Amino acid sequence: MSSKEIDVVSVDDFDPQRALGLWHILATNLDMWKTKLAPTITYSIHDELPDGRIRINDLVEYYTKRLFAGFAPANIKGIDTQSANKSSRFQWRGNGLLKLFTSDFGIIFVDNETPADQPYQWIGTMFSSTLFTHAGVDLMTQYLTQKQELHDEQIRIASENGTLQTCDCCCDDQLLDDDMISCDNNHRFCQTCIRNYIETGFITNGECFFTCLNPTCKYEYSTSLMNQLLAPTLFSRLLIKIQQEELRLANIQNFEQCKYCTFGTSMTTFLIYG
Repeated sequence: MSSKEIDVVSVDDFDPQRALGLWHILATNLDMWKTKLAPTITYSIHDELPDGRIRINDLVEYYTKRLFAGFAPANIKGIDTQSANKSSRFQWRGNGLLKLFTSDFGIIFVDNETPADQPYQWIGTMFSSTLFTHAGVDLMTQYLTQKQELHDEQIRIASENGTLQTCDCCCDDQLLDDDMISCDNNHRFCQTCIRNYIETGFITNGECFFTCLNPTCKYEYSTSLMNQLLAPTLFSRLLIKIQQEELRLANIQNFEQCKYCTFGTSMTTFLIYG
């Protein structure tokens, strides 16, 4: 995609000041992210040019897989220079050795619901193709950052009030009441521990029924709770497993299930009299 094509789809009104801060990339079709994890971009003001255009520091951070070392943090630094023709158009240029490389991009979407004096919550960026990457789009949000900031503030207030909770499994003592889950016998554990317990049991061991993390408790976590904790695709697989196991435990006479799908039926034998 050329710079002119990006010009056409870029928004007409864009305020760089409202885009400053940490952005999480939630969706993308850029090739560079295929082997990267948890990419974020942090924007900050670099300077203002004499003609009023803004230059923005562009810090890209992510995790990349290293041989024999697993995933390790990495970053790319650059500067975005605002176009003289359109406020939503920029040219990225790398820092250091990457200064030889540039990439044109435009802001093709900003949320319209955020008040004008508040930072954008969502933006979409479109990049032109380069020698190393194809053209593509990033959809980014600051909602996750603000959600974390709100959670940190709630932790601070709870600490001052002496209402922080402690998980008996991981011993994390910086938890809110909303972070905890109780069984009917009032055994309280954090959501993260229960989620990891269920995910590991299902994915690794094929289990589908999960009792309380307290080894002396026989309370069984409900499917509604698992639906709340698990990703939709994983919960869907778990639900099928639960249904299959319940049918097996029901010991229905002559029940047969297709080995290629989840369909099952009772194979009743009929006698035909001639």
